[in-house]
Amino acid sequence: MLSNKLRKFKKNIKDRLSKSCCVFLDDTKRPYEKEILLEWNTYLKGNLRYKKVYGTITQGNNFSTNPLSH
Repeated sequence: MLSNKLRKFKKNIKDRLSKSCCVFLDDTKRPYEKEILLEWNTYLKGNLRYKKVYGTITQGNNFSTNPLSH
């Protein structure tokens, strides 16, 4: 279950980010982190991707979410 603090933040997340942005969240193998990323994407409606240990949401075309090393 999401905390009240997170609920308040997610209501404002779209207004706080540029229309062209990238959000990274680490440890998305953990259920709570995965839930956070899924919830944020319901508001951002971006391109959601999962990598080995992290997830990303991108909006716009100017981002590479591949790490330089991992």
